[in-house]
Amino acid sequence: MAESKPKSVDSGGRYKNGDLPHGIDRHAWRRVFVPTFMTHVARQDNPFENNVTTGLAAMQKIWNILFSNVPYKIVQNGPVYQLVHRYHQLE
Repeated sequence: MAESKPKSVDSGGRYKNGDLPHGIDRHAWRRVFVPTFMTHVARQDNPFENNVTTGLAAMQKIWNILFSNVPYKIVQNGPVYQLVHRYHQLE
């Protein structure tokens, strides 16, 4: 599993949903992956604390179950982590 190279970033230097790996269901990304991770965050002792290691592990576990057909390693500076982290900050 390898982190794919980003295809594009918006004018602010941030990833867009189009940077997500090919082969995933975009509806499942928005309606299952992101809310499932947010549920994980909400269940933490301090949901406002950003623990990168725990977050990456949770995202990877969710990814492996939801998108088992798309092997992918989530890393902190990659599109999956950065997009979810941005959603989390907006909530």
